Amino acid sequence: MKNSACINSTQTPLFAAMPLLFGLVTFIAAPAAEAVTIDSVNLIQGYVDVNQDGLIDGADDLNNVIFWFDEAAPVRVDITNGEIDVNEGGSITTLDDLNNVDLNDENTVNGVNGVPSKNQVDFRDGSVDVDEDGVLHEIGDDALVNVQLFIF
Repeated sequence: MKNSACINSTQTPLFAAMPLLFGLVTFIAAPAAEAVTIDSVNLIQGYVDVNQDGLIDGADDLNNVIFWFDEAAPVRVDITNGEIDVNEGGSITTLDDLNNVDLNDENTVNGVNGVPSKNQVDFRDGSVDVDEDGVLHEIGDDALVNVQLFIF
């Protein structure tokens, strides 16, 4: 009976971890199956300037963008008219929130271009709260340039 109990106790945690493992393997194997691109965008007052023209409008759309949050889990979102559609419902609502999203951008540090840096931000009502203070659309405080996005 002890051997049987040991087998059951090890199977349960492994079984519980299977969706995470399957998702991780699928995510890692995806580049071999389909193209993954990296796109550079700017954040202006909490909006995503996809085409980096300085304006937030209908041209600022991007589908199937992968973000990591809480330094671990990937989530796929859409960007519509410069706003983050977290649940991919087709419209931006108060439900489009996500905490502790990891963003990577390329800065100029000591005269060297393209130095990557990591920023943790929040998504609130479809907007990006860069400084995570709960106040949206702040001039300067909710802005980043050359943010690198992974697109599937």
